[in-house]
Amino acid sequence: MGKVWIQRIYKQTKNEDIKPAEKILHRTTQDCRFARRKISLCMNEYTKYIGQIVKVIMDRPMGTTHPRIPEIYYTLNYGYIPDTMAPDGEEIDAYILGISEPLSEFTGECIAVIHRLNDNDDKLIVVPKGITFTDEQIITLTNFQEKYFKSEIIRN
Repeated sequence: MGKVWIQRIYKQTKNEDIKPAEKILHRTTQDCRFARRKISLCMNEYTKYIGQIVKVIMDRPMGTTHPRIPEIYYTLNYGYIPDTMAPDGEEIDAYILGISEPLSEFTGECIAVIHRLNDNDDKLIVVPKGITFTDEQIITLTNFQEKYFKSEIIRN
């Protein structure tokens, strides 16, 4: 018999904030081993960017709201790395820290990865070359969106 896993999903209900909902998933032990291998491969896909200079195209510049959840207001520039593929089928996403104006694109250094433990959509942290942020600063600055997920900061 397979184990029962709980996946947290987030939904917005009328006149309420975004609330977690639980969806029960039945998986066999073999499915779980495959999922762990896949997560390990995914982490390698993300961590290879740490220390690299990357170009980010903004699809949610600072000061805009989430296209599907207008309560999420972007206090940072947020975008994607062109010509990449994340496990969610979209390009790899990135937060831009250290810039205080809306941007359309940015080239900077990836200093860390936000690894979501309850989601498959990790995020790169990209900053101007030579700038650094502590884990606590990254958590605080990205909390406007990351508060809905359990995550950890990965660095080389």
